[in-house]
Amino acid sequence: MSGTRKDWIDCAKALSILLVILYHIDLYFVATGWNSPLLGGLSSLFQYMRMPLFFFISGAFAARLINKESPGSKLAFRITNYLYLYLLWSLVRHYVLLADPSIAHEAQGGVLPPILNILFYPFSGLWFLYALGLYYSLAFILRRLPPGLHLVLAMALAATVESGAFRTDNFVLNNLAQYYVFFAMGGELARLLFERAEKVPLAAWAGAIIAFPALVGAARMTGLLNVPIVVLLADLAGLAAGIGMALFIARTPLRSAVAMIGRNTLPIYVLHALIISITINAMLRFDLAPGYLPVALIATVCVVLPLGIHALCARRPLAWLFQSPLPDLLNRPPRKATSRPAPLREASLGRSA
Repeated sequence: MSGTRKDWIDCAKALSILLVILYHIDLYFVATGWNSPLLGGLSSLFQYMRMPLFFFISGAFAARLINKESPGSKLAFRITNYLYLYLLWSLVRHYVLLADPSIAHEAQGGVLPPILNILFYPFSGLWFLYALGLYYSLAFILRRLPPGLHLVLAMALAATVESGAFRTDNFVLNNLAQYYVFFAMGGELARLLFERAEKVPLAAWAGAIIAFPALVGAARMTGLLNVPIVVLLADLAGLAAGIGMALFIARTPLRSAVAMIGRNTLPIYVLHALIISITINAMLRFDLAPGYLPVALIATVCVVLPLGIHALCARRPLAWLFQSPLPDLLNRPPRKATSRPAPLREASLGRSA
């Protein structure tokens, strides 16, 4: 990848987070009894795009770090930072929802104390952060494997989940196994992606965008979406369509605004679910009717408010909300030793001890 950051990649990240917001808005509204065929249909379709696209782009960026000769401390910080943010914001989310259970739409724990559940039996909607910490670690461990073998193993892992051969009652554990293949794919194809994506004719990307809903619709009508290889093909079609959409957006006047969102997905991700749940709960209490206008307003707030909060917290003393303070603590210069006065002799005290 060249020294300049490509806008279309940030547009792809923005597209992913906007689709995640759409999914959670639909999820919360359905929990209140309001079902929108349009919103539900879009969310159902884009499930084959939002996570494959997010993890593919994340894997491509990870490869630049993992494939360095000595990734060392930078890689360690990246991994621990993801896990730190996952733990911090999962605890925040847990206790906010615990304070008012009426705004929760999911189980918030199990028999273990919250911190142990969050770490060892993850259930939080912030599982993307947990996944990134795990995926970076796994990709680093497997970096010496031939690319083909790496991808085959990742596909086999995903197939075991899709086929039901390995499936738990924990959606996070299932997703961790299912979506690593896209992170691995992004890592192995990073150079090709960054160098060639913009050289592919836009007509080809337009074809991918059109083919995506057609393929998913046909697979759903024929009942083939339960077949692991068909699910993988639908995910790949969503991935290609997502890249194509990002490339188109990057050629429009919206490029700068959308790319800015893509460069700041972290605060949006950790805060948007709380904003959605609190807002919809307030709507219920004041008997405000759901509809497409509230959906649009909530989605807008889910982007604008986190960006504002992040801007306010970017500097000390609140920077730890969005980045681990560990490097600052480790790199803090030692305090200068204060020179102590030489002890006085007993004779100078003027009296005996």
